Amino acid sequence: MHRTTVPTLMTLIAGCTAFAGTPIPEREVQFRSIDLENNVIEIHNFGAAAHALDGWRFCTHSNAQARRYTGAAALNGVSIPSGGSIFLYVNNDAPAGAENFNVADLGNFANNFGQGPFAAQLFWPNGGSLSFGAIEDMVDHVQWSVGGVGNPIAQTRSQQAVNAGLWSAANAFIVTSGNSESIDLVPMGGELHAPADYLVTEPSPGCNPADIAAPFGVLDLADIGAFVQGFTTQDPIADLAAPAGVFDLQDVQAFVVGFTGGCP
Repeated sequence: MHRTTVPTLMTLIAGCTAFAGTPIPEREVQFRSIDLENNVIEIHNFGAAAHALDGWRFCTHSNAQARRYTGAAALNGVSIPSGGSIFLYVNNDAPAGAENFNVADLGNFANNFGQGPFAAQLFWPNGGSLSFGAIEDMVDHVQWSVGGVGNPIAQTRSQQAVNAGLWSAANAFIVTSGNSESIDLVPMGGELHAPADYLVTEPSPGCNPADIAAPFGVLDLADIGAFVQGFTTQDPIADLAAPAGVFDLQDVQAFVVGFTGGCP
């Protein structure tokens, strides 16, 4: 009778453990920002290599619709370079550019996109055949709602995201206010995310983008100090110009223009 020795058994266990913990490079492609004013979703490649999106698909859910899928070939031929992004325009007003896409050209997104409740997942054809029910085929997940209140329809695939190691809890929603302007992943990268990993930007009480410190309605040294401190520490308070998450001369110029323009 064949007997498995202890060393052989330990080798098999180690092999299974290594396989179970193998990173999925495709998960370097993530939802980085949600522009709630212009209804634009940014997908960013945090990896060191480009990722071809042939056969990749989105699945979205709102409080009224679930399991809305984009077309099976909608992203064929699209590749995101290392450090690059693509942008999905829900209002179908995408400007010219290979990185910009109208949602209508990709397929169906759930309605009620905006302040939420809304959830979105990105899937890839792992092994050549995409299965929406397979946790290893889910690449990324994000969900938000006003007040962070859960919704059973919007949460249709949220537990799957938890099982995939991509989200903290099925009923954990990023909190929006109903007037929120954007949602940004901070810090960027990593696989497992939770609502606390996202910065929600609310309308500024200041008179213009440079009015970032109290007293609001007055442009003074407090604003200059706050901007300099924010810029040097890469605080989103100083991220005044596109591209989001990048602190450069465009942000400095935006601050100078706002500051010299004064308050009404």
